[in-house]
Amino acid sequence: MRGKGEGNIEELPSGRYRARFVVGYHANGTPRRISKSFETKKQAQAWLRDQATAHESGLLVEPTKITVDEWLDQYLASLSIRANTDHDYTKALKPVRERFGHVRLRELTPVSIQAALNKWSKERTPYQNRKTMSRLKAALGEATRLELLARNPAAPVRAPKLERGLILVWTSKEAAQLLRYARDTDHRLYAYVHVNLTTGLRREEMLGLRWSDVELRKVQERELGVIHVRQTCTYITGKAHFGPPKTRAGWRDVALDEGTVQVLQAWRERQALERQLADKSESRKWQDHDLVFPSSIGTAAAESRLAKAFRDLMEAAQVPRVRLYDLRHTYASIAYEKGVPVKLIGERMGHTNIAFTLQTYVHTNDEQRRAAAIGADHLYGLDLLEETTREANSASSTHDLPTPEKKEKDAS
Repeated sequence: MRGKGEGNIEELPSGRYRARFVVGYHANGTPRRISKSFETKKQAQAWLRDQATAHESGLLVEPTKITVDEWLDQYLASLSIRANTDHDYTKALKPVRERFGHVRLRELTPVSIQAALNKWSKERTPYQNRKTMSRLKAALGEATRLELLARNPAAPVRAPKLERGLILVWTSKEAAQLLRYARDTDHRLYAYVHVNLTTGLRREEMLGLRWSDVELRKVQERELGVIHVRQTCTYITGKAHFGPPKTRAGWRDVALDEGTVQVLQAWRERQALERQLADKSESRKWQDHDLVFPSSIGTAAAESRLAKAFRDLMEAAQVPRVRLYDLRHTYASIAYEKGVPVKLIGERMGHTNIAFTLQTYVHTNDEQRRAAAIGADHLYGLDLLEETTREANSASSTHDLPTPEKKEKDAS
């Protein structure tokens, strides 16, 4: 008798090969196997090796006993993901565990998952439910690949449609109005907003930016610079986590214009003063993390405080209220409006797909929509309004001319 974690291959009368792998035992002690047939013996051997590897890593257990909770634990443990991504997975799968955690994996059905999704739709947002279904489909897809399931029961379930919300972006005049106010009042957020509006960096990239990743230099009497995006800062349950950019496109170098370089130089001088003040304090000493936009004592800036300070700044500057993340959208929209090639905009923002940049980040405002109402004289070289007016005047003049009969009648 073969032991658990072992398998064998037999040639069938049809010439195909059947591989069988022992995953556990029945109550009477007989082996519980999974099996699959293949065209060639080589394919069967490869399948057995996959099952053995999964068994050794703990991903292959007795199919009839593993629960959804147990499988999700093993699935998440097998992923090589960052702390914030792991937190995202855990949060998204929480309703799945609450509803199906005790259920055996093979008892999941499309009907039961759809029923749960219908219930969640009354309690959670479409965005949350789409993320939950995405994570669940991936987890069950891996179980299907390892043949713990014959098919993915979440695959036929339709996630709710996600209607794209209205993204508010500033016009160039509104952005200039806020920058001018922040500069003239020496607001602490001036440098942050200025850099964000000229680079389009993500919020986590702004918070994780280090001075060691910023080059400020003089080239031919011009102050030029480059930001090397190499670190991000994300918050998980209120705690800052530093790490590398999430994607390959996120690792990039963003050129700085002369004005932005000068803003950063002035900000570094101000930060040095903040450091001196903190060092004089007995309770709030400076903690050096080399961050460009830290808190007043050098630690990672808290997102909630940053957002509140930004709201207060917008109110004082009397500009439309937008989210802090919308500065990135504003940069893309205005840069596109000013004629910057969309490929360059996407590269600066860390995108690999130009279509994504256009669809997601480039927005129009009322001024642009009014400007798009171009007359036929500009589009086609026709002044239809003038021609229509001339024709109307001509018709009116012809109508007013006296006829021969009218002349004779008037003469008599």
